[in-house]
Amino acid sequence: MNKQDLKNSLKRVIDQMVSEYNRERYHLLSDVLNMLIDKGFDTNKLDDPKVFRLNLMVNLDFIIEKLSEEILKKKFNTDTVPDLAVFMFKEYAFVEKHLYRLFEVCEGATCCVDKARTVYERILEYIMTGNFKDFDYSEEYTYMYPKMILKDKQEILDYIVALRSLYNGNPVPYLKFMEQLNITKITTQKDVKN
Repeated sequence: MNKQDLKNSLKRVIDQMVSEYNRERYHLLSDVLNMLIDKGFDTNKLDDPKVFRLNLMVNLDFIIEKLSEEILKKKFNTDTVPDLAVFMFKEYAFVEKHLYRLFEVCEGATCCVDKARTVYERILEYIMTGNFKDFDYSEEYTYMYPKMILKDKQEILDYIVALRSLYNGNPVPYLKFMEQLNITKITTQKDVKN
């Protein structure tokens, strides 16, 4: 498959997937894919998942990582961004979903999203600035604060580090962290949702 054929194939696939609402996003994705192809992106053997990962996903992942780093630099007005903050920002959905599910299992379903977002925002700010705003349980509204787990800076930080290890293919730190939380067991399948 030559470069132009690949560009045309990708354009057709993306055209079919994209609604008018997402047209702007499509153009950005199309530009990135065309740039990769023009820069020597290997178009051979794309049906091999290893080749696909090396030639497309690694390049896109690198772009997203660098973009995340630049956004965090601007947001926190800094010249350096710790790798852990880049991971949290780039993999927001992964981190937030794990926080949400952990709160759901340990504290019940009420306000899990609020707790996950609050914990996420506070620990990201701490990683970037060194300042952690403790949870003030004497405030009028505390529904967004953890009640049983991840209540302090160190426990949250340890969890995020363990979660990054899990994401990167090393489950041992995550399993050890979960063991330290002393979660006895999830009793029914309905407690675990996809």
